[in-house]
Amino acid sequence: MRVVFLGDSLTEGMDGASYLRALGALVASDQRPGGVTLINAGRGGDTVLHLIRRVARDVVSHAPDWVVIFVGVNDCRTWYVRRSFPTRANLGSGYYFLRRKGLWRAVTPRRYGDGLRTLVDALQARTSARIALCTPATASEALDARAERMLDCYAAQVREVARERDCALIDIRAAFQAAEEAFPEFGFELADVLSRAVYVRRQHRRRDGRGLSGSRSRDRLGPGQAVTSDGLGHRVRSCCVAAG
Repeated sequence: MRVVFLGDSLTEGMDGASYLRALGALVASDQRPGGVTLINAGRGGDTVLHLIRRVARDVVSHAPDWVVIFVGVNDCRTWYVRRSFPTRANLGSGYYFLRRKGLWRAVTPRRYGDGLRTLVDALQARTSARIALCTPATASEALDARAERMLDCYAAQVREVARERDCALIDIRAAFQAAEEAFPEFGFELADVLSRAVYVRRQHRRRDGRGLSGSRSRDRLGPGQAVTSDGLGHRVRSCCVAAG
């Protein structure tokens, strides 16, 4: 069985942080005949609009049996920066999406939902794969932040599209919220770790003279290098997704 995971940097991985690593270890330990092949089709900074553009090359060409779509955090970020005070970080994020990702307009929840429908329709028309849609997990360093409330709108779109298009639903966001309610310390600990990651990132950028841009570092680990702060944030989220 061939499974393609289509998404953004949480799927692609950064500094070795990807939930697919944990899934790959589980698959490798499965001794049943037939086997499962996991294909990573994640790309950092992507929104649902980017997934539509590359679905033929990165998904259809693999003739998958399953496609797992996990996207939404960057989509929410494009909407967040347009509706927020123009801080240096927000301006940096806006510049990144405009110049690096070619997005001139925010991917609002409605635009995101329409994009998911287009993506699912293309997959259903061009493959025989079953499709699973994942709700986005967490958007910011504080689980009760405004960005988190905005992300709920995107999660609602995923649930609606999954119901309309008869897709499997992997409700990661609901799992995060249930864990926060059942174990309040979970939210505080996760927020603390992610906040520390952002603090380290800011110090790292000040030291390198790169400013506080919202764009993500694409640096990879080399001999003697430490995990970057972007990688730390991704590692925490990826571990939580894998554990869920």
